Amino acid sequence: MRRPRSISLRVATVLSIAMLGATLAVPAAAPVVASTTACTDPPAVFPIGQVVSGQTAQGWTVLQGTTPEPFDVTLLGVLRDAIAPGRDVILVKASGPNIDAIGGMGPGFSGSPVYRDGQLVGSVSYGLGGDAHYGALTPGQDLVDVLLESNARVASTHRILLSRATRRLIALDAGERLRDVSPSLSQIPLPLATPAVTDERIKDVTARFAARGVSVTPYSAGSSSASATIDATHPIEPGGVFTAAMSYGAIAWAAIATATITCGDEVVAFGHSFTHGGSRSSMGAVLDGTIVTTIPAGNDFNPFKMGNIGTLHGVLDQDRLAGVRGVIGVMPTLTEVTSSITNLDTGRVSDATTQIAHRQWTAGIASDHVYYTLHAALDADRGISRVAWTIVVRWRGQQFEMGSHHMYDGGRVIWGPASDIYSSLRTIQQEYGAAHIVSVSVTATVTEGR
Repeated sequence: MRRPRSISLRVATVLSIAMLGATLAVPAAAPVVASTTACTDPPAVFPIGQVVSGQTAQGWTVLQGTTPEPFDVTLLGVLRDAIAPGRDVILVKASGPNIDAIGGMGPGFSGSPVYRDGQLVGSVSYGLGGDAHYGALTPGQDLVDVLLESNARVASTHRILLSRATRRLIALDAGERLRDVSPSLSQIPLPLATPAVTDERIKDVTARFAARGVSVTPYSAGSSSASATIDATHPIEPGGVFTAAMSYGAIAWAAIATATITCGDEVVAFGHSFTHGGSRSSMGAVLDGTIVTTIPAGNDFNPFKMGNIGTLHGVLDQDRLAGVRGVIGVMPTLTEVTSSITNLDTGRVSDATTQIAHRQWTAGIASDHVYYTLHAALDADRGISRVAWTIVVRWRGQQFEMGSHHMYDGGRVIWGPASDIYSSLRTIQQEYGAAHIVSVSVTATVTEGR
């Protein structure tokens, strides 16, 4: 069966902005999120009431590169009210040579669409703690609701407890002992591209997302393009790579998974939330990506997709428990962070740009940008840095500029500037809640000498 095609395409002393600022210009209006081509023909949904154990279906996902490939799916039945009253999930088993070769489904599969008779059964969203061949789908209608409803409210959960009967069904199907079957299904973690991952940072990142009910698997990812230009040459398609980014460029905080539905200029993905931001005009950027490889399952982990972030396609405007929605062709509200750092010992100049697409994470990501770019330029943990920065803020229809210049030495050479910039940005956000931080530009010199 063919996969249905896309239906269409710290500063020490804090001064107020009013004291430091100089009016620059009245800015252009912020971009409005509105589809240029609304979805008028959503995909047909396979009725959940017609799901019968043993039915076959076909899933689509990218295991390497950018081309989706099919895999076999067997429907095992419906877990009624598994999420909430009236909210069900569909228990499934994935198979086929490509799935068997990697040991099942894992991080990166979230959003993979599953079809039967040309109709959308749902998307891969939950996995079993034991055998990764087993999982559950977010039903197709819930996904269409996210696509069509501007304020879709679809219940979901991070973990689904399985009854003894359901566990027995899985044990019989897998040829395993009942005690070896996990007692619950869990949301499949999102592969989260983050900068310079260490064990301590992995714990911190994981905890920050867990507090929002989102399971992630962080890994160190390289830089991506920092272009603020929409790429219309490579459309995102069902089963293709879908990236939801809080930032991209030199410092990327981005979840890479799979697109489920495309219709008009809208695309639904993941089958569960990202940061669960609800409905806002702009809370992230939509990009494509490339899967470098899928790591096969091991003794203590499920298969895992590792990918690179691609090019900008649009804005993330819905972040619901049943999925996220992007609007293709519409620019997200971005904060551009740039740095130019000169190493006085080598004469080398390092330039970098990060685009931040999620307002609530601006201070943290900008701080990350300063920390990692200074660290890379100095290539040591002690020395001297002279750091100047300029922050441009749009507030009440006007733009203001503020700046600061400091010298740091010893062990504060890297984390000192990062901490100060974080404090400055947080102060602006707390004192001027509606203000938009347009840009942060940093120039610095570093040396290991005195």
